[in-house]
Amino acid sequence: MFAETSLRLSLLLLAVRVADATCSLKISPSRLVVRFGDPASANCSTNMGSEGMGWESPVGGQGITEGVQWLTWRVRKLEKWDIQPMCFLSTDGNQCHEVLILTVYKDLDSIPDLWTNHTGPMVEDGRYHLFCDIESVAPAEDLVVKWYKGDTVVKEETFEKILEKSPVNVTSTLVIRPDRDDDGRRYRCEAELHLGEEGPQPPPRVESHPLGITVHYPPSAVTGLEDTHVDVGSTVVLKCSASGNPPPQYRWSYHRAANVEVKEQGGASRLYLNGALGENTGTYICFVQNELGQVSGSARVTVNGAEAACPLELEPSELVVEYGKAVSVTCWARGAHAEISWRVSGRRIPHGTWGSDALRDWDVRPECVGDFEGLDPCTKYLDITVYKKPDAVTIGLVSHSGPVVAGKKYQLQCTVENVAPVQNLTVKWYREEDGATRAMKNETFSDSSRMPTSVSSILELIPSRNDNGCTYWCVAEQAFASMRKDPIETRSDLLSIVVHYAPIIKDSFPTKMPVFRDYAELLFCEAEGNPEPEVIWTFSNKSLGVGNITVTSENVGVYTCTAKNIVATTTKEVHIIFKEDYLPLIAGFVAVIVVVISVIFVFIYSIYYKNTKMGHYSLKNAKPNTQNGNVAQNGQDSGFPMKKLSQQNILA
Repeated sequence: MFAETSLRLSLLLLAVRVADATCSLKISPSRLVVRFGDPASANCSTNMGSEGMGWESPVGGQGITEGVQWLTWRVRKLEKWDIQPMCFLSTDGNQCHEVLILTVYKDLDSIPDLWTNHTGPMVEDGRYHLFCDIESVAPAEDLVVKWYKGDTVVKEETFEKILEKSPVNVTSTLVIRPDRDDDGRRYRCEAELHLGEEGPQPPPRVESHPLGITVHYPPSAVTGLEDTHVDVGSTVVLKCSASGNPPPQYRWSYHRAANVEVKEQGGASRLYLNGALGENTGTYICFVQNELGQVSGSARVTVNGAEAACPLELEPSELVVEYGKAVSVTCWARGAHAEISWRVSGRRIPHGTWGSDALRDWDVRPECVGDFEGLDPCTKYLDITVYKKPDAVTIGLVSHSGPVVAGKKYQLQCTVENVAPVQNLTVKWYREEDGATRAMKNETFSDSSRMPTSVSSILELIPSRNDNGCTYWCVAEQAFASMRKDPIETRSDLLSIVVHYAPIIKDSFPTKMPVFRDYAELLFCEAEGNPEPEVIWTFSNKSLGVGNITVTSENVGVYTCTAKNIVATTTKEVHIIFKEDYLPLIAGFVAVIVVVISVIFVFIYSIYYKNTKMGHYSLKNAKPNTQNGNVAQNGQDSGFPMKKLSQQNILA
């Protein structure tokens, strides 16, 4: 118990003395920011007497200087990156120290390189990476990179995890999903060194050249088309417009007539009916398309007075029928007596109803003919479309099978077999990404043939590592404005792609690592890739095995982690440097001081105990010495004679 108390007291005294010594040191300025190659200085002072002061530093260091209360650390040209000068003080046999917080920086003297790994125009809602390379940055942990879209900051990135003090190259990445409003936008990146109040003001800053992007997007909704009523003989103008990039192309679907003319001007398409006739009554469909998609709009033109000129009515007036299905149409005269007949494919049908139990004529164009008493015969055309669903819709890679490699260019092909009519077909591409479905591309076809045809759509693909496991599919959509219902869709099977990509070594170790004498450090090297890479450590051209290794101070140098798969080989180096460990020496010194103080304390305490117990007497229950009548003192015979007193003398 005594020894434990003595030890605690000794440690407390030592801690108080060391704390007092530590508090007596002051470095001014306490933090210093110096440009590499510039002079640097700091003053260390104390307010108490000392046996000596000194500076420990790889440059500008000074040994113990006796009899001083201040000492200056000075370097004319600071050319060390990782340096922490330490001022130390010796007093009363103890030593304490203070460290100068020193940051060595390098001016940002090169313009950041702003680039993208994508060539050509970007596609709306696609995922793209912009890279900002800043060369020779020190210290990287104080670097801040700002990304601008126009004049708006869209991202800030810091690099606190990069502990390397010497210059390194740094890359910041911005992921964008551009939309049509971003077409022509300019991005730029800005690098700043935030070195604190002690650093240069304003902070060192460099800015990249702007990077403009072009965004391609499918046409927007059709505008300008409205249902129209006109008189016979009038001129009708139908305007169709939609924005898109690349600029879209226009195509009209209507019953051909000699008085119809189409012109494109000012980014829009106009259809002219010069002298409207009864046969111009019907639905006019405008298709707007570019390489990314198609939209359509329709307008119903009704020619007033056409009924009076030709009072024939059809029920239904428009018809979309699947090949091989039954069809029936009735024709009659409104408010007049007429002999009604049909002309179909050169044949005359002498009654008012035309139909078929299984229509198998792709180019059928029925005409209802009315012969009126006292009037000229007139004709009413049936607006009819015969369609066929695809036999199959398939998807696959063109001239390739198996996994794809990140960064290479591939083509996906969607084949629609035996579909009619092609001009009403749109092939739509989709992709499932992170559980969400994203439209990739729409493609239409200008083939005016009414016969079944097989067509293909191509989707260009440059996969990245993030595309591994993504699923693609395509849909063949047949849309008919006169159906007044949802389009007919035929979907392909799903195509899941496997992407092989080069190994990426994770930041599990720094580029420089110190090791101390008689201590071991464990190096972890982990890498991600597809296929899974083999990770090997090498030192001095010798393989050290896979996974993790242990290094000691006996084998300092450059260790290389190599991650390899069938795609590529990636390496990362770590410099193992020897660093003397003063902790055991300090611990031994403290232990010796504790033992010495403990011995001194025990010695002082023993003397104190002996002195305080000697000379204390007690007459309680004292008994005279039976030999001489003296009183025993602390067990010994006293030389002083004692007289025996009676009770009366005591009371007196």
